[in-house]
Order: sequence, then structure tokens, then C-alpha cells
Amino acid sequence: MGRIAPDILEEIKDRVDIVQLISQYLPLKRAGRNFKALCPFHTEKTPSFTVSPEKQFFHCFGCGASGDIFQFLMRMENVTFPEALERLAEQAGVEIPRGRGEDSGEERDRLYHLHREAADYFHEVLLSSSGKKAREVAMSRGLDSSAIEAFRLGYAPDSWDRLREALKSKGFTTAEMLSVGLLGEREGGGEPYVKFRHRLMIPIWDSRGRVVAFGGRALDPEQEPKYLNSPEHLL
Repeated sequence: MGRIAPDILEEIKDRVDIVQLISQYLPLKRAGRNFKALCPFHTEKTPSFTVSPEKQFFHCFGCGASGDIFQFLMRMENVTFPEALERLAEQAGVEIPRGRGEDSGEERDRLYHLHREAADYFHEVLLSSSGKKAREVAMSRGLDSSAIEAFRLGYAPDSWDRLREALKSKGFTTAEMLSVGLLGEREGGGEPYVKFRHRLMIPIWDSRGRVVAFGGRALDPEQEPKYLNSPEHLL
């Protein structure tokens, strides 16, 4: 699947109501202008999962899961973005234009490049003065400097925007960073935020030695979740 025009995505979101979609999976109860339910993504006894019909957005105040209809279906059905897009487009009665096969290849190449640049960024920050605590955590688990270099371990600084700005300076778009889970969307809109913050970063490699995702380990005991992984995406 090649790059999808933003107006196609918006048309699908306009036609598929998030409350109706989530109601197929959860018993929603009205709470003022919103709806609430027990979160399907973590165990809880008091509902903290909120759906806003006005913003067409869901957010869990317990585990932090949030997003629109695409993110919900991806999480709920454990499917990739292209698979969620196909299902929701069919439900909405929206036809997805089929581009040339090479478009998908070009998009994949950019995402491989994006992950490589992100891995280099995390690694450089780990080796800097701000990565001292992350280096100490890695070494306390038996990883010496040679292992840190071999695995290209990194550190995601405690910043909401440094990674985003670093990758934008390399020519990558916010949409590309969102598509692979390096950024997250804020409830109610606004500038997307960096999802991996103050974490020891572990690149995940494919069989050809390319970085395709990340795992991030919390560095403070009170950080939740302890482990944060990239979502399923095109790679």
C-alpha cells in the first residue's frame, strides 16, 4: 500500500463514528459529554477509558492509550495500520486509490532511513552527559561499552519534542514519525509529542540488519509502563 492522501483518511474518519466503532467491542456508558468504559488494554476496576464523540478520540487515563479510530482498531484487533485502513475504508464505503507498486517501496525505504536516524540519535544522546543514568542502568545489567556499541543502545531524553525536531531537521515529516509510533497525538489536537521519554532504548533489527522498531525501558521505578514498544506499522 502506497502513501494515502490525508483527505482520504479524513473522509474515513468523518464516516466512521468512533463511539459506534468502540461500542462494537465495549459497553460504553455516557459520562457527561463523553463515554466511559473499563479499558480493554489494561486491567482495571474503575473505568478510566474515555471516548469523546466531539473530538472523535479515545484516551485511557490509566495506561495512556489514546488515538483515533485507526489506533483503536490496530490495538484492539492487533493489526497493522494498512489492515486497519482497509477495514475502516470498507466500513465507510470509501475507495482507496491504488498507486504504483514502487510507491510502497519508496515509503518503506524512507521509514528504514527514519529508524536508522532515530537509532543514531538515541545512541549519540546515550553517549553524551545526559545519558549517564541510562549508561549506568545498562552497565548494571552486564552490558559494557562494547556491548552498548554493538547493539547500538540509546537513550531517549526526557523531552516532549527533541527527537521530533532532530528528525524534522533530517527531512522527515510529522506524519512519518506518527505512522511508526515515535510520536503520539495529543488529546484534543496540538503538536504531536515524543512517545519515548527518559528510557533506555533498544533497537529492534530485521534479518537484513535494519532497524525496524524500538523497545524502551523505563529508568525510574514510578515510570509506567515499564516497557514501551513500537506499535505494528508498515515495516
